[in-house]
Amino acid sequence: MSLLYKEEHLSCIHYQKNRPPILNHQLEKGEAFEREVFGESVFLFLIEGEISVSFDGFENESLSGQKIILIPINCIFKAKAKTNSRFLTLRLGVQVQMCASFSMTQLYPFYDEPSDKNMCALTFNNQMKLFVELLEAYIKDGVNCAHLYEIKREELFYIFRAYYSKELLARFLYPILGKEDVYFKKLVLENCLKVKNVAELAQIVNYSTSGFIKKFTRSFNESPYRWLSQYKADRVLTELHSTEKTFKEITDEYHFSSIPHFIEFCKKQYGLTPGKIRKKKEDTRNAHKGKNV
Repeated sequence: MSLLYKEEHLSCIHYQKNRPPILNHQLEKGEAFEREVFGESVFLFLIEGEISVSFDGFENESLSGQKIILIPINCIFKAKAKTNSRFLTLRLGVQVQMCASFSMTQLYPFYDEPSDKNMCALTFNNQMKLFVELLEAYIKDGVNCAHLYEIKREELFYIFRAYYSKELLARFLYPILGKEDVYFKKLVLENCLKVKNVAELAQIVNYSTSGFIKKFTRSFNESPYRWLSQYKADRVLTELHSTEKTFKEITDEYHFSSIPHFIEFCKKQYGLTPGKIRKKKEDTRNAHKGKNV
């Protein structure tokens, strides 16, 4: 299908003429491909064929079938086609978010150092095949809207979240989770809900409080006090929306000193008591059910 109102698209400030966020590549058998990846990491979707790739410490790794690999920033990517091959490359953008209810940092506890040093690739499932087919259609029609591809990046991460295991995603996305700090962050995520304050968390991960604050701020780009409060708030909100736990159970699990303390925490974070939060969520569910009747 041809693109309608082409001149309007071409004149739009969001239309990326010089550096499209997604590109289609075709290589004939024996043909080589080389690019410097800078500024943003890149996803490569191998649609058909077989290629050997070299990047970020990997040398001549074979990639075939319908697979996805992540190429991190600041590296030279090289590929050579073993058969006639076709693939897409999609820039990640600067802000990377798994979904509204699950942050990238929550993958740290699921990361284990692999026994082998092989490249990690995801296999297309049915949802991913449909996603890639639509990307191909947009490219064919000349759709280069930055706003659209920002939405498609969000959709891609939702597909990851919904259809791929957390253990697999932690390994696959490891290059953008932060190699040097992955163990420290994993310790923080595993223990942050077991403590009442920053000093207790520092003790668990074997840091002085001052040393922990410096290390944490470098790793997470914000203070541990603010991060812990927000992380706890996000988890509590998920409990209120997605479980039937009593307020007493949530109070005990998240180390609030009392139910009144828990209620005050909710009022400060969300502007509502926990009872009203649950009622608002239930009213929203009921409204959607009514529309679908």
